[in-house]
Amino acid sequence: MPRIIVTKLAYDKIYAWTDYCDYEVSCLGVTEFDKERHAYVIHDAFLVKQTVSGASTIMDAEDQARVEYEAGRQYPNLHLTAWIHSHVNMSVLYLTSTGK
Repeated sequence: MPRIIVTKLAYDKIYAWTDYCDYEVSCLGVTEFDKERHAYVIHDAFLVKQTVSGASTIMDAEDQARVEYEAGRQYPNLHLTAWIHSHVNMSVLYLTSTGK
């Protein structure tokens, strides 16, 4: 199974957002697959305007489009494919939608 590597830039942003908020937080990450390290690398993270609760987030569609545009401008050779979210006081588990 591939590993997930989070750069310091992305980690610092995600940590700040989740540390600041007492509720669930979602953000989107710019990624690439590094074949040499057999790992998905999250290079940067973008916060989307959202409605949050203790167990869920609803990202604003218009702001998500803005983030997708901005990420594409800043990282034209990478992909906005990571959905990163906190679990506030819940346990963490790894999910995959590809079944691989």
